Amino acid sequence: MPNDEGAPLLLAAFDKFRGTLTAREACDAATSAATDAGIRSVSSPLADGGYDGHLRVMHRTTVAGAAPQP
Repeated sequence: MPNDEGAPLLLAAFDKFRGTLTAREACDAATSAATDAGIRSVSSPLADGGYDGHLRVMHRTTVAGAAPQP
């Protein structure tokens, strides 16, 4: 993401739209539209704590620095 201080930034943080879109699909649609409009965006799918959605969100989550350092 470019460092455009002061430029608009969209945070796409959706839960699923049951029966239509997963949280990731909703976030991807929003960030794609933002990019097309020239707006910077960040995607962060959410889950409400339910089993299915929570596993999908956690499956794609990367944690930096989680491994023990020697």
